[in-house]
Amino acid sequence: MIRNAIHCTFQSNLTIADVELAIALNEFYFLNFQVILNGTKEQKEVLPSVESIINMAKQNGAIQKAVVEITGSNKGTFSKKWNKS
Repeated sequence: MIRNAIHCTFQSNLTIADVELAIALNEFYFLNFQVILNGTKEQKEVLPSVESIINMAKQNGAIQKAVVEITGSNKGTFSKKWNKS
């Protein structure tokens, strides 16, 4: 159909080569989709450490209260380490 779209009409017949190409493209995208899904299952979510969050926040000029609100963590967790880093 993509090959026939150049003529702005879809009234021409599809050839066997067109059908085989469509099947090959579908298989290609399906296999890539499966690889992506399997790759995301194997990856574990790695959360950043409190220290790295604090360092990035300080580099960006964020205040401690904003960091606590964004992360949803306990205020004591950040206040203990905020001045040390």
